[in-house]
Amino acid sequence: MNKKWEISFFKPEEPGVFPVQGGIRLAAECSGEQECGVILFDSKGYRSKIPFSQNGRQGNLYGVQIKGEDILTCRYQFYSGEDIVTDSYARKITGLEKWGAGRKQKRNACGSFLQEDFDWEGDGPLQIPYEDSIIYGVNVRAFTMHKSSNVQNRGTFEGLVEKIPYLKELGITCVLLMPCYEYEECMTKPADAGQIFMKQNPETENFNATRLNCWGFQKGYYFAPKASYCAGNSPSYSFKNMVKNFHKNGMEVMVHFYFPPEIKQLYILKVIKYWVKEYHIDGVRLSGYRIPFR
Repeated sequence: MNKKWEISFFKPEEPGVFPVQGGIRLAAECSGEQECGVILFDSKGYRSKIPFSQNGRQGNLYGVQIKGEDILTCRYQFYSGEDIVTDSYARKITGLEKWGAGRKQKRNACGSFLQEDFDWEGDGPLQIPYEDSIIYGVNVRAFTMHKSSNVQNRGTFEGLVEKIPYLKELGITCVLLMPCYEYEECMTKPADAGQIFMKQNPETENFNATRLNCWGFQKGYYFAPKASYCAGNSPSYSFKNMVKNFHKNGMEVMVHFYFPPEIKQLYILKVIKYWVKEYHIDGVRLSGYRIPFR
Protein backbone atom coordinates (compact mmCIF):
# COMPACT_ATOMS: atom_id res chain seq x y z
CA MET A 1 0.00 0.00 0.00
CA ASN A 2 1.20 3.49 -0.82
CA LYS A 3 2.30 5.00 2.49
CA LYS A 4 1.44 8.47 1.19
CA TRP A 5 -2.25 7.62 0.91
CA GLU A 6 -4.65 8.86 3.55
CA ILE A 7 -7.40 6.28 4.08
CA SER A 8 -10.62 6.88 5.97
CA PHE A 9 -14.14 5.44 5.92
CA PHE A 10 -17.59 6.91 5.50
CA LYS A 11 -21.13 5.55 5.58
CA PRO A 12 -22.49 5.89 2.04
CA GLU A 13 -26.08 6.44 1.00
CA GLU A 14 -25.62 4.89 -2.45
CA PRO A 15 -22.97 2.98 -4.39
CA GLY A 16 -20.73 4.78 -6.82
CA VAL A 17 -17.58 6.80 -7.38
CA PHE A 18 -17.43 10.27 -5.84
CA PRO A 19 -14.51 12.68 -6.42
CA VAL A 20 -13.34 14.72 -3.44
CA GLN A 21 -10.59 17.28 -3.06
CA GLY A 22 -7.29 15.44 -3.44
CA GLY A 23 -8.79 12.00 -3.78
CA ILE A 24 -11.76 9.74 -4.34
CA ARG A 25 -14.62 8.10 -2.47
CA LEU A 26 -15.73 4.59 -3.39
CA ALA A 27 -18.93 2.93 -2.23
CA ALA A 28 -19.97 -0.63 -2.98
CA GLU A 29 -22.46 -3.23 -1.85
CA CYS A 30 -21.18 -6.31 -0.02
CA SER A 31 -22.95 -8.98 2.03
CA GLY A 32 -20.37 -8.72 4.80
CA GLU A 33 -20.12 -12.49 5.19
CA GLN A 34 -16.55 -12.46 3.83
CA GLU A 35 -13.80 -9.89 3.87
CA CYS A 36 -14.41 -7.36 1.11
CA GLY A 37 -12.77 -4.19 -0.06
CA VAL A 38 -10.91 -2.41 -2.87
CA ILE A 39 -7.94 -3.52 -4.95
CA LEU A 40 -5.90 -0.67 -6.44
CA PHE A 41 -3.38 -0.98 -9.28
CA ASP A 42 -0.93 1.87 -9.80
CA SER A 43 0.59 2.89 -13.14
CA LYS A 44 3.37 0.31 -12.72
CA GLY A 45 0.95 -2.50 -11.99
CA TYR A 46 1.65 -2.71 -8.26
CA ARG A 47 -1.37 -3.93 -6.33
CA SER A 48 -2.70 -2.60 -3.03
CA LYS A 49 -5.54 -4.20 -1.12
CA ILE A 50 -7.69 -2.03 1.16
CA PRO A 51 -10.32 -3.90 3.22
CA PHE A 52 -13.62 -2.20 4.00
CA SER A 53 -14.30 -1.34 7.63
CA GLN A 54 -17.35 -1.57 9.83
CA ASN A 55 -16.74 2.15 10.47
CA GLY A 56 -17.79 2.74 6.87
CA ARG A 57 -20.74 0.36 6.77
CA GLN A 58 -24.39 1.26 6.32
CA GLY A 59 -26.54 -1.78 5.75
CA ASN A 60 -24.86 -3.71 2.94
CA LEU A 61 -23.06 -0.61 1.67
CA TYR A 62 -19.44 0.12 2.47
CA GLY A 63 -17.55 3.35 1.84
CA VAL A 64 -13.84 4.17 1.74
CA GLN A 65 -12.13 7.48 1.04
CA ILE A 66 -8.59 7.54 -0.33
CA LYS A 67 -6.53 10.70 -0.69
CA GLY A 68 -2.96 11.17 -1.74
CA GLU A 69 -0.36 11.18 -4.44
CA ASP A 70 -1.30 9.59 -7.78
CA ILE A 71 -4.48 7.98 -6.44
CA LEU A 72 -6.54 9.23 -9.38
CA THR A 73 -4.19 7.51 -11.85
CA CYS A 74 -4.89 4.09 -10.32
CA ARG A 75 -7.19 1.40 -11.67
CA TYR A 76 -9.43 -0.47 -9.25
CA GLN A 77 -11.64 -3.48 -8.62
CA PHE A 78 -13.63 -4.72 -5.67
CA TYR A 79 -13.18 -8.05 -3.96
CA SER A 80 -15.39 -10.20 -1.76
CA GLY A 81 -13.64 -13.27 -0.45
CA GLU A 82 -12.03 -14.86 -3.51
CA ASP A 83 -14.32 -13.14 -6.02
CA ILE A 84 -13.01 -10.17 -8.01
CA VAL A 85 -15.72 -7.78 -9.20
CA THR A 86 -15.49 -4.89 -11.65
CA ASP A 87 -17.43 -1.86 -10.43
CA SER A 88 -20.80 -1.60 -12.19
CA TYR A 89 -20.73 2.16 -11.46
CA ALA A 90 -17.27 2.77 -12.96
CA ARG A 91 -17.27 5.82 -15.23
CA LYS A 92 -14.25 4.62 -17.18
CA ILE A 93 -13.14 1.06 -17.93
CA THR A 94 -9.62 -0.03 -18.84
CA GLY A 95 -8.63 -3.39 -20.27
CA LEU A 96 -11.08 -3.55 -23.17
CA GLU A 97 -9.59 -0.88 -25.41
CA LYS A 98 -8.76 -3.10 -28.40
CA TRP A 99 -11.75 -4.55 -30.24
CA GLY A 100 -11.73 -8.36 -30.33
CA ALA A 101 -8.47 -8.80 -28.42
CA GLY A 102 -10.28 -11.00 -25.90
CA ARG A 103 -10.50 -13.83 -28.42
CA LYS A 104 -6.90 -14.78 -27.65
CA GLN A 105 -6.83 -14.31 -23.90
CA LYS A 106 -9.11 -13.42 -21.02
CA ARG A 107 -9.14 -9.67 -20.41
CA ASN A 108 -9.29 -8.08 -17.01
CA ALA A 109 -11.60 -5.06 -16.97
CA CYS A 110 -10.85 -2.52 -14.25
CA GLY A 111 -12.51 0.69 -13.21
CA SER A 112 -10.64 3.96 -13.65
CA PHE A 113 -11.26 7.41 -12.22
CA LEU A 114 -12.66 9.91 -14.70
CA GLN A 115 -10.88 13.24 -14.20
CA GLU A 116 -11.48 15.23 -17.36
CA ASP A 117 -12.88 18.66 -18.08
CA PHE A 118 -14.89 19.26 -21.23
CA ASP A 119 -15.99 22.54 -22.74
CA TRP A 120 -19.56 22.08 -23.96
CA GLU A 121 -19.56 25.63 -25.34
CA GLY A 122 -23.12 26.23 -24.17
CA ASP A 123 -24.44 23.00 -25.65
CA GLY A 124 -27.98 22.00 -24.69
CA PRO A 125 -30.80 19.70 -25.80
CA LEU A 126 -32.37 20.44 -29.17
CA GLN A 127 -35.82 19.12 -28.18
CA ILE A 128 -36.94 18.41 -31.73
CA PRO A 129 -40.62 17.33 -31.64
CA TYR A 130 -41.08 13.61 -32.36
CA GLU A 131 -43.49 14.37 -35.19
CA ASP A 132 -40.68 16.31 -36.91
CA SER A 133 -37.99 13.70 -36.25
CA ILE A 134 -36.33 11.40 -38.75
CA ILE A 135 -34.42 8.87 -36.63
CA TYR A 136 -31.55 6.87 -38.11
CA GLY A 137 -30.41 3.72 -36.28
CA VAL A 138 -26.62 3.27 -36.28
CA ASN A 139 -24.12 0.74 -34.99
CA VAL A 140 -21.10 2.86 -34.12
CA ARG A 141 -18.55 0.31 -35.28
CA ALA A 142 -20.27 -1.27 -38.29
CA PHE A 143 -21.49 1.99 -39.82
CA THR A 144 -18.02 3.24 -40.71
CA MET A 145 -15.82 0.12 -40.73
CA HIS A 146 -15.96 -0.56 -44.47
CA LYS A 147 -13.55 1.42 -46.62
CA SER A 148 -16.50 2.68 -48.66
CA SER A 149 -17.47 4.87 -45.67
CA ASN A 150 -14.58 7.16 -46.71
CA VAL A 151 -13.76 8.17 -43.15
CA GLN A 152 -10.34 8.35 -41.54
CA ASN A 153 -11.38 7.03 -38.10
CA ARG A 154 -13.33 3.92 -39.00
CA GLY A 155 -15.53 2.24 -36.40
CA THR A 156 -15.38 5.10 -33.89
CA PHE A 157 -17.30 8.05 -32.48
CA GLU A 158 -14.93 10.26 -34.48
CA GLY A 159 -15.92 8.35 -37.60
CA LEU A 160 -19.57 9.20 -36.98
CA VAL A 161 -18.65 12.88 -36.80
CA GLU A 162 -17.05 12.55 -40.22
CA LYS A 163 -20.37 11.21 -41.58
CA ILE A 164 -22.41 14.20 -40.38
CA PRO A 165 -22.57 15.85 -43.85
CA TYR A 166 -23.86 12.60 -45.35
CA LEU A 167 -26.52 12.23 -42.64
CA LYS A 168 -27.60 15.85 -43.08
CA GLU A 169 -27.96 15.26 -46.79
CA LEU A 170 -30.34 12.40 -46.02
CA GLY A 171 -32.45 14.72 -43.87
CA ILE A 172 -31.70 12.89 -40.62
CA THR A 173 -32.62 14.79 -37.44
CA CYS A 174 -31.47 12.17 -34.90
CA VAL A 175 -29.06 9.24 -34.73
CA LEU A 176 -30.05 6.34 -32.47
CA LEU A 177 -26.86 4.55 -31.44
CA MET A 178 -26.94 0.83 -30.74
CA PRO A 179 -25.31 -0.03 -27.38
CA CYS A 180 -22.10 1.96 -27.12
CA TYR A 181 -21.50 1.67 -23.39
CA GLU A 182 -18.61 -0.57 -22.42
CA TYR A 183 -19.03 -4.34 -22.68
CA GLU A 184 -16.88 -7.39 -23.41
CA GLU A 185 -17.61 -8.19 -27.04
CA CYS A 186 -15.72 -11.50 -26.86
CA MET A 187 -18.19 -14.09 -25.63
CA THR A 188 -17.09 -17.42 -24.21
CA LYS A 189 -20.34 -19.09 -25.22
CA PRO A 190 -23.85 -17.84 -26.11
CA ALA A 191 -25.34 -18.45 -22.66
CA ASP A 192 -22.72 -16.21 -21.02
CA ALA A 193 -23.99 -12.98 -22.58
CA GLY A 194 -25.64 -11.75 -19.37
CA GLN A 195 -22.87 -12.84 -17.00
CA ILE A 196 -19.70 -11.51 -18.55
CA PHE A 197 -18.78 -8.67 -16.24
CA MET A 198 -19.85 -9.81 -12.79
CA LYS A 199 -16.85 -11.96 -11.85
CA GLN A 200 -13.49 -11.85 -13.54
CA ASN A 201 -10.60 -13.94 -12.33
CA PRO A 202 -8.41 -14.74 -15.36
CA GLU A 203 -5.93 -16.71 -13.27
CA THR A 204 -8.45 -19.40 -12.36
CA GLU A 205 -11.12 -19.40 -15.07
CA ASN A 206 -10.90 -21.48 -18.21
CA PHE A 207 -11.01 -19.38 -21.34
CA ASN A 208 -12.47 -20.29 -24.73
CA ALA A 209 -13.85 -17.23 -26.49
CA THR A 210 -15.46 -18.14 -29.79
CA ARG A 211 -17.87 -15.36 -30.70
CA LEU A 212 -17.88 -11.59 -31.13
CA ASN A 213 -20.95 -9.62 -30.11
CA CYS A 214 -20.94 -6.57 -32.36
CA TRP A 215 -24.44 -5.39 -31.41
CA GLY A 216 -23.85 -5.09 -27.66
CA PHE A 217 -27.19 -6.41 -26.42
CA GLN A 218 -25.79 -7.89 -23.24
CA LYS A 219 -24.90 -6.83 -19.73
CA GLY A 220 -22.27 -4.13 -19.67
CA TYR A 221 -20.55 -1.36 -17.77
CA TYR A 222 -23.36 1.12 -18.24
CA PHE A 223 -21.68 4.30 -17.00
CA ALA A 224 -18.69 4.14 -19.39
CA PRO A 225 -18.59 4.78 -23.17
CA LYS A 226 -16.99 1.93 -25.12
CA ALA A 227 -13.24 2.42 -25.37
CA SER A 228 -12.79 0.52 -28.64
CA TYR A 229 -15.16 3.02 -30.28
CA CYS A 230 -12.72 5.82 -29.46
CA ALA A 231 -9.98 6.93 -31.89
CA GLY A 232 -8.00 8.65 -29.12
CA ASN A 233 -7.23 7.92 -25.49
CA SER A 234 -10.45 9.18 -23.89
CA PRO A 235 -13.80 7.52 -24.68
CA SER A 236 -15.56 10.13 -22.55
CA TYR A 237 -14.07 13.03 -24.51
CA SER A 238 -14.75 11.29 -27.85
CA PHE A 239 -18.40 10.70 -27.05
CA LYS A 240 -18.98 14.21 -25.73
CA ASN A 241 -17.27 15.78 -28.73
CA MET A 242 -19.43 13.66 -31.04
CA VAL A 243 -22.64 14.78 -29.32
CA LYS A 244 -21.56 18.42 -29.42
CA ASN A 245 -20.83 18.20 -33.15
CA PHE A 246 -24.17 16.57 -33.92
CA HIS A 247 -25.97 19.26 -31.91
CA LYS A 248 -24.09 22.01 -33.74
CA ASN A 249 -25.44 20.53 -36.97
CA GLY A 250 -29.02 20.40 -35.71
CA MET A 251 -29.14 16.66 -35.03
CA GLU A 252 -29.94 14.81 -31.82
CA VAL A 253 -28.19 11.76 -30.36
CA MET A 254 -30.08 8.94 -28.64
CA VAL A 255 -28.62 5.74 -27.15
CA HIS A 256 -30.07 2.22 -27.08
CA PHE A 257 -29.60 0.37 -23.75
CA TYR A 258 -30.21 -3.30 -23.03
CA PHE A 259 -30.81 -4.50 -19.46
CA PRO A 260 -30.96 -8.22 -18.55
CA PRO A 261 -33.35 -9.52 -15.84
CA GLU A 262 -31.01 -9.01 -12.86
CA ILE A 263 -30.75 -5.24 -13.40
CA LYS A 264 -33.16 -3.33 -11.17
CA GLN A 265 -35.24 -0.33 -12.15
CA LEU A 266 -33.52 2.10 -9.78
CA TYR A 267 -30.17 1.30 -11.39
CA ILE A 268 -31.67 1.75 -14.87
CA LEU A 269 -32.95 5.20 -13.94
CA LYS A 270 -29.53 6.18 -12.56
CA VAL A 271 -27.90 5.13 -15.82
CA ILE A 272 -30.32 7.18 -17.92
CA LYS A 273 -30.00 10.28 -15.74
CA TYR A 274 -26.21 10.02 -15.80
CA TRP A 275 -26.00 9.90 -19.60
CA VAL A 276 -28.42 12.80 -19.99
CA LYS A 277 -26.50 14.93 -17.51
CA GLU A 278 -22.92 13.88 -18.28
CA TYR A 279 -23.12 13.23 -22.02
CA HIS A 280 -26.02 15.47 -23.12
CA ILE A 281 -27.85 12.68 -24.96
CA ASP A 282 -31.32 13.61 -26.17
CA GLY A 283 -33.13 10.37 -25.42
CA VAL A 284 -32.92 6.62 -24.94
CA ARG A 285 -34.39 3.45 -26.29
CA LEU A 286 -34.67 0.71 -23.65
CA SER A 287 -34.73 -3.03 -24.26
CA GLY A 288 -34.63 -6.02 -21.94
CA TYR A 289 -36.35 -6.58 -18.62
CA ARG A 290 -37.74 -4.50 -15.73
CA ILE A 291 -37.98 -1.46 -17.97
CA PRO A 292 -39.39 1.47 -15.90
CA PHE A 293 -42.21 2.38 -18.30
CA ARG A 294 -44.04 4.53 -15.75
